[in-house]
Amino acid sequence: MDKIILNVAINLIKCYNKNSLLTFPKYYNNSKEEIRVSEQESKILFTNEFINNNIRFAVEVPTISKHMQTGTVLKSARFDLVTYKNGYDFDWVIELKSKNPPLKHFTKDFEKMVLAETNCMWFHTLKNANKNTYIVLLEKINKGINSVINKYIGKYNWKIVFIVLEKKELYMLNTILENGKYNEIKSIGQFQRIDLTEHLE
Repeated sequence: MDKIILNVAINLIKCYNKNSLLTFPKYYNNSKEEIRVSEQESKILFTNEFINNNIRFAVEVPTISKHMQTGTVLKSARFDLVTYKNGYDFDWVIELKSKNPPLKHFTKDFEKMVLAETNCMWFHTLKNANKNTYIVLLEKINKGINSVINKYIGKYNWKIVFIVLEKKELYMLNTILENGKYNEIKSIGQFQRIDLTEHLE
C-alpha cells in the first residue's frame, strides 16, 4: 500500500502542476483561490492504481455498522474507498479529505473506521501547509480518534497520510489501534517525510 500511496501523491503533484490529463478544476467565482483542491482527484488516482495492480476495490461503500450522522434514524454510512481480501471481506478502508474541515468531519469518519474491523487509511490533501496547519489538523485527528477509540473492535494498522501540493511533500505515519489504546500524535515530526521532487524528474 505504501507504493500505491507514493504513486498517488506523485500523480497529484503532476495534476497540480498541470502535467497530467487529470486537472484540478478552476474556480470562476472565488476571489481567494484559483483552483479547487479536493479529495476527488485522489479518489480517481487511487482507483487507477488499484486497477493497474489488479486489486479488487469499490467506491462509496456502505458500512456494516449503522450510524446516526444526520436525521434521527440509524443507517449505513459510506466509506470513500475499500479494497477486498476475499469475497466482501475488507482489506483496507480509505477515507479521503482535503483542506481543513470541521472537527465533526473527523469524528464521524473515525467512528466509521474504528467499527470497520480492518486496516484503515486517512489520506489528506493540502494545497499548502505550515507548522500551525499541522498543529490544528493533528489536534482534530487526536480528538476525533479519542472520541471513538472505546468502540474499537480488534487490532489493526492505520495509516495517516498528508500530501502537500505546493511543497511537493508526502507525510506518512503508521500506527496500531485497538480498543481504548491510542497514542496521540504529538507533531508532524513523527511522520515519515518524503520529498517528492526527486520522483518528478
